[in-house]
Amino acid sequence: MTRIEEQLITIVQQELGIDPGQITTSSCLAEHGDSLDWLNLILAVEKTFDIEISDEQSLSIKTLGDLIDLLKQPSVA
Repeated sequence: MTRIEEQLITIVQQELGIDPGQITTSSCLAEHGDSLDWLNLILAVEKTFDIEISDEQSLSIKTLGDLIDLLKQPSVA
């Protein structure tokens, strides 16, 4: 597991209350929490990685894998 994945799992656990042992790259994050939880998740990721995630990008995130892929994109700044 990469450092980025570890950090994201910690953020997901804190913001959405998912047990870290149950989080995989295919875990459907959208099934957990409400819209405020989701906003807090996105804000925490932005703060941790010093990036900006557009509304369009945030709507495309369904799984932890999607979030990891987004962070690997050079256009996320």
